[in-house]
Amino acid sequence: MTNVKTLQKQLEEVTNNWKRALADYQNLEKRVKAEKEDFARFANKELILKLLPVLDTFEKLEEHLKDEGLALALCQFRDILKSEGLEKIEVEGRDFNPEEM
Repeated sequence: MTNVKTLQKQLEEVTNNWKRALADYQNLEKRVKAEKEDFARFANKELILKLLPVLDTFEKLEEHLKDEGLALALCQFRDILKSEGLEKIEVEGRDFNPEEM
């Protein structure tokens, strides 16, 4: 009888260890997924920061040229930036709000 109890106890320990290992693995998968998402966001941020001066240049050019093709390209450029979560904030005549910036 003691041999059966010993085996049951060992089985219970192995089962508990297996459950813990499975939970650890699932947590690792979640953490890796979150890190990949963070990396993608950071990479997008760096690219957007490089593109903003180009956007400024195109906007200045549009003011002077009034070209339909340029306006269309600029609209597409803004749409792409908007799809990445970047939107123009109108600040003229408004109080500074750090939560918007």
